[in-house]
Parts: sequence; C-alpha cells; structure tokens
Amino acid sequence: MEIADKWIQLGYTAKMVLRIVGIFEATYYYRKNKASQKPRRAAYTRLFLVHGRTTLTIWFILFTFVFSLPNDGFACSCDFPDTAQDSVKLSDYAFVGKVISIQQERTTDAFHTNIQFKVQDALKNVDTEVLTLKDDLGSCGIQFKEGSTYIVYANYGTDNEQTKEYLKASYCLGTTNIYTAIDDLYELKAWESLSKLISTIILIVFVILLIIVGVKQRNEKRKLV
Repeated sequence: MEIADKWIQLGYTAKMVLRIVGIFEATYYYRKNKASQKPRRAAYTRLFLVHGRTTLTIWFILFTFVFSLPNDGFACSCDFPDTAQDSVKLSDYAFVGKVISIQQERTTDAFHTNIQFKVQDALKNVDTEVLTLKDDLGSCGIQFKEGSTYIVYANYGTDNEQTKEYLKASYCLGTTNIYTAIDDLYELKAWESLSKLISTIILIVFVILLIIVGVKQRNEKRKLV
C-alpha cells in the first residue's frame, strides 16, 4: 500500500482504539469517583477526551505497528481501482487468506516465489481451502510474510518458459495485509476475517489498557507513600 493509504488506515484504526480506550477510562474514572459531586460529567468528558499521554502512547504504538508491515510495491506506480468491488470485478480470483508456505523457485530466466494460502474468506471464484499463487521479484512484487493474512486479488499470468498460466497476486488491484484493508473487508462483507481483525485490535487495546492501569496504580501507591 502507498504511504498515504497507510496514514489513512492508521487514522481509522487510531480513532477506533481511542474510542475504546475512552470508554474504558470513563468507566474506570466514574467508579473511582462515585463519592464526588460531579463524577458523571467528568466520566463523559473522559469518554471523548483521552489524556494526552495516553493518546500519544497509543499513536506511537499504532505508528510503529502499521509501518512495520511489509512495504508492498512501494517502487510500483499503479492506478488503483476506486472501490474494493471494482478490484473484485477486475480480478480472476479474490479471497482473504493466511500465508502457510513460501517457497522459492528458479527457472532459466527468472526467480519466482510460490505462496500457499489457507483461504479464510472466498470472495470470487475460490472453491478450495488452499490456494497457491506465484509471484516474481519485480517492482510490483508483494513481500508476503508467512503467518500473515492478506486480502488477495489475483489474475492469471503466463510463464514464458513453460508456456502455461498461473495465478499471480496483483498489487495494483489492492492486494495487501488485512491490517491496512479494514474498509475493503467491510465493503466486501468478509465477516470472518473482519471479526478476527477486530478481535486482534481489541486484544491490543486490552494489553495497552492493562499497561496504563498498572502504571496509574503504581503512581498512586507512590503518592500514598
């Protein structure tokens, strides 16, 4: 995905995370200050305005996480389809799948990579649980990582040496890691993949909250001492 697209997705993800954190902080603050005269107002204030330190911490974590994803096709110039539906129409196969195997293959004139996916959501023409694609190392090649999950738009290519067709993932149609494809998953109703992604985000938020609560409790104990 292009850098601008990653920033957009980072913003969406950050907004979701900050809302969840705001709700948890509001609940925590309300329970802690039940005896005060205006706990409800303070709680609702915290629902929409999270502490600056918390916000900066979450942004930093999300920034590091999103930009640690493979920089697929940064050297490639593409006219991306306007919508995920357009990407599906222009592709021969479309699916969401987890990379379970990556193997290098060398022919007389080029290197190829065979990527095996376990299909999670079939979006177009996929009727098998496992699908193998071939990728080259050109500027538009995608840096797939074993164990990661992607939304894949694939078309048939031709092997010059063996003169036979094979499936190749298309970066220019929007193939990318699902962490940068939240909107695509929602638009295409890839509910299983979307639910897993949301569960992962919630888990990340939960871990962040545990850290924040732990730090606050430790600071409060220090103040009492």
